[in-house]
Amino acid sequence: MFERKRYQFGYVRQKPRKTGPHVWVWEYRDRSSSHSVILGTVEEMSEVEAWKATESRRLIINDPQSADQTSFGAVIDRYIREALPEREVTRSRYLSWINCHIKPKWRDNPIAEVKPLAVELWIRDLKLAGRSKGHIRDMMHLLFNWAMRWELTPIDRNPMSLVRVKGSSKRTKIPRILTIKEFNLLLERLKEPYRTMALVALFLGPRVSEVVGTEMERCRLGGFEYLNRSVLGGR
Repeated sequence: MFERKRYQFGYVRQKPRKTGPHVWVWEYRDRSSSHSVILGTVEEMSEVEAWKATESRRLIINDPQSADQTSFGAVIDRYIREALPEREVTRSRYLSWINCHIKPKWRDNPIAEVKPLAVELWIRDLKLAGRSKGHIRDMMHLLFNWAMRWELTPIDRNPMSLVRVKGSSKRTKIPRILTIKEFNLLLERLKEPYRTMALVALFLGPRVSEVVGTEMERCRLGGFEYLNRSVLGGR
């Protein structure tokens, strides 16, 4: 008779640290030894969310061959919990691509079913500028890199490197340029800090993400000291 293999759940517990908040730790045993994996801090997730974070790992230790059946949504959720950049502007941009486009389309698909041609056709039909489509393809590429790092899919050539995006540097329409009168009318209706952000964008010509990043840094330092010193050259 074959002995039925016992499913390994392990257990989740809080672990104190000398500095900073306590962390959730998942502990389990395999044939060789015991293991301990930090899932996140108690400030970042509840116990229920900590258990949810063990889902993809439990699939691997109980049945390594089932890793490819892990949903792409599980990869996305783990990336958001563990690997999303800390810089606020980058984090916001990545979450926008994920939540508005990638997650609604691919979250329920097993990783093995997210194929290059299907992704290429999906991106082609998105009502977005070519550059935005390129960003979404790059985000998919990044998610697959992390899936391989976590051993949720075989470590091989990233399938998203086969996805082609045409016209990624071309606009889909001519931008609307405000007249001086229109811009002045806009300024009259803007409150701070948006009025200053609009003036910086007009006179210095940075990207929107750079304007937002500058404002966030100004808020962190307090007052207009940062804006005056770093952006306007101390004038």
